[in-house]
Amino acid sequence: MPLYICYCLDTPEGQLLRSLHKGAHKAESLKSRAAGTTVLGRALMSDEYTHKAGSPARTPEPEENSGVHPGIVGSVMFYRFPHIDQAWDRIRRDPYWVNGVWDHSKVTVVELDPEDSDHTVVFG
Repeated sequence: MPLYICYCLDTPEGQLLRSLHKGAHKAESLKSRAAGTTVLGRALMSDEYTHKAGSPARTPEPEENSGVHPGIVGSVMFYRFPHIDQAWDRIRRDPYWVNGVWDHSKVTVVELDPEDSDHTVVFG
């Protein structure tokens, strides 16, 4: 089955909106993972935030009240669906899409080259 990479950059209000909709997004992601359509999903960290001179090499701690890391600028997901339209449908029903966390004009979905060894890749 095809594998798609979905790259979703946040709106300028993304940081605040993430904190408001994180629970609903996570619930949708867990359902998708249980169904076998989400292979991997992670937040994207800004280069400016994570690679500043003198910054720690580890991921920053989440903001105390929001539960959202201050350097997050978007999301990346790997989905398995028979057709790219289904990957787009999954994104468009995600609470981050619906509630304006992701900038709709900066969301990209691309099919990855199929490989026979693809099934051996394990994401932790």
